[in-house]
Amino acid sequence: FGFSTAGEDLVGRHAWWLSFSLDPSSGRTRGGINYTWRGLPSISLLDVHPSVSFAAHRDWDAYLEPDSAGTPYIDEREDIVALGLTFTRARWRSSTSLTTSVERVRRHRYLEDAPGRQLFDAEDDFTGVRASLFYAHAHVPAYSISRENGITLQVSARRRWEHDPFTRTIDDQDIVFDASYDELTTWNA
Repeated sequence: FGFSTAGEDLVGRHAWWLSFSLDPSSGRTRGGINYTWRGLPSISLLDVHPSVSFAAHRDWDAYLEPDSAGTPYIDEREDIVALGLTFTRARWRSSTSLTTSVERVRRHRYLEDAPGRQLFDAEDDFTGVRASLFYAHAHVPAYSISRENGITLQVSARRRWEHDPFTRTIDDQDIVFDASYDELTTWNA
């Protein structure tokens, strides 16, 4: 179950998006809010228009307890706050944009219904950077109600660094649990 809503002002200077969802079978909840401000002046030399965005999201695996009481499970929560800067070059039938952002991510894991046991690394605290390149080209035939006969391409690269990797001594050796990672994603239509 969930909802999602979005809007923008008449001239497109302010845009926002809000969503929330709950899966009653697993108890997983997700929610977030995004705000974009497009009030910065255009950069005429490059023919691009910059915009600034802010986002906050929470993804919570098991807000509700599972059906099988007494069975150990891990309840994981991830909170993300991000600030981004986008440069958009819009044309009659195409749009190209480059987005860069910085983010702060906190993950907490709780081991439930497991007395006397604990997780090795229950918390991760990240700082991340992300860059995305987007291109869309569409043809709008007469009497159509939406864009048609087009292509959309997007690719993103992300790097997240963990602030305080967890170190544990096992068999007289210090083992570092560092959750830092790189990610490359794409979606196309």
